[in-house]
Amino acid sequence: MQARMGLLLFTLCCGVALAAAAGVAEQKDSRTTGDPAEKRMDRYRAVQIRVCLQLAEDEECDTFACLKNMTCDVEDDLNEICLDYMQTATNLDSHGKQFTKDILKCSALGIKSRFSSSNTSCRALQRMLISVQAECYRLHNICPVTETNLEHLVNMIDLHKLLFNAAYVEYVRGLFDCGEKVIAAIRSHLQVQLGPTLEIFRHLWQQSCTRESTTPATVSVDINITDETIQRGNWK
Repeated sequence: MQARMGLLLFTLCCGVALAAAAGVAEQKDSRTTGDPAEKRMDRYRAVQIRVCLQLAEDEECDTFACLKNMTCDVEDDLNEICLDYMQTATNLDSHGKQFTKDILKCSALGIKSRFSSSNTSCRALQRMLISVQAECYRLHNICPVTETNLEHLVNMIDLHKLLFNAAYVEYVRGLFDCGEKVIAAIRSHLQVQLGPTLEIFRHLWQQSCTRESTTPATVSVDINITDETIQRGNWK
């Protein structure tokens, strides 16, 4: 239970970073909507993307590469996670390979059916990508695949990508529902990447749970994390 709470806190931290990035994207939308030249360029590129999507194969990463021509940088870089899926699939068993094929095809078809060349704002595209991913992870359960492919699936989680690519957040959310064994494996994997920083996350989570029943004076004392605590780096 503690592991799940800690990971949820970590995801919240990722969400804050992604929300900030989304704010930047929204500002970019507001800056460009009043410029006729920018509007014409957006429409032109949107038509190019539509043609690219029509020609792209439903499997592998062609569909996601089409979105690289957008005028804005969306936080869901599906092409990046697709390439990771394809690389990881070489080490998966037959069940894992089939899941990879299904999840990528589902995402590709979802994007093709929902992409609109008349609405290419960063916010609209971001909402569409999040919706497609969430739906595909609901339709194709990743949990049975973890029973025999856990190590390879967990190794797909990279801290930098998790912070700056929302597609990996959706991926980790899907793994969260697969039981304590999977959560423990993710925790161990992140510990290697984060080291002592996880102790700080754990401590902050504990403080957030007890803050309402603790006086401000006590909180002021409790949040002083010692060097010994940080160096210990143990999350028990």
